[in-house]
Amino acid sequence: MMIDSEVLRKKLNNPELISWMDEDESPQHYKQGYLSGLIKALAVLGEVEYLAEHGKDREPIVLDFDEDAVEGLKAITGAINDKLKELELQSHSEKDIVNGCIWLMEDVHEQMMKYMEMMDVEHTEGAPVLNYSYFGIVQKLLLSRTKHSGGTSTRAKCEQLGFDSYETVVIGESEGE
Repeated sequence: MMIDSEVLRKKLNNPELISWMDEDESPQHYKQGYLSGLIKALAVLGEVEYLAEHGKDREPIVLDFDEDAVEGLKAITGAINDKLKELELQSHSEKDIVNGCIWLMEDVHEQMMKYMEMMDVEHTEGAPVLNYSYFGIVQKLLLSRTKHSGGTSTRAKCEQLGFDSYETVVIGESEGE
């Protein structure tokens, strides 16, 4: 199988690629992966072409920097890392996420009750009351599908967030009283 590096070079230097990166609705990580794949493929092909032409691998590049250059690179790297952290999307703390989930469950319950009332559904046993432990909420919301989803880890996470893992959150209690 013959791979033409010119095709990759043309693809990578195609102005339409830049337009696609800016305008396409695909997720950002997809576009980054695509571009990263093109660059890696081009680098590998460059090494293969060198090997085919010279019969040996390239000599390693030795960079000898003086102290000022090293300090300058450290400053630039630090500034870039700071900028990347700045660009990261900020999210709520895990504790706020758990509390937001409880609020959401209460809201869903309230909406369900309004719907049942609107549909004229009779309550023979009163309004439904939902019980969730902080243990269950934290385990399902934060630790599900992780290597820390067991009981000991879940209790430790609850403690870390300031929740009593044995405490029960009751949704809909006020409507039933």
